[in-house]
Amino acid sequence: MRPNSPTPRGASEPSGHPVPPTPRTPSPPSSGARGPCCSPSSTTQLATHRGLSAAGVSQHLIALRNAGLVTAHRSGRSVLYARTAVADQLLNP
Repeated sequence: MRPNSPTPRGASEPSGHPVPPTPRTPSPPSSGARGPCCSPSSTTQLATHRGLSAAGVSQHLIALRNAGLVTAHRSGRSVLYARTAVADQLLNP
């Protein structure tokens, strides 16, 4: 792909090579699904459940906590994160 090209390689170029499939990102669970996203969970549990890095999940949790969408509390050596009522209202209008 050329720098700053607006289209992916192969989409409009005459290279003849097919465009590789876009990797799937994990989709959020349905509102009725139970799992680490629905109960207090550690960064490691969330990362494992979603197939993401713990560092990336940690950065997102900091932003969510700063926005008032998750709370954090210590349980032994772990910090558990849980959705706030505001987050629940946004996810289940």
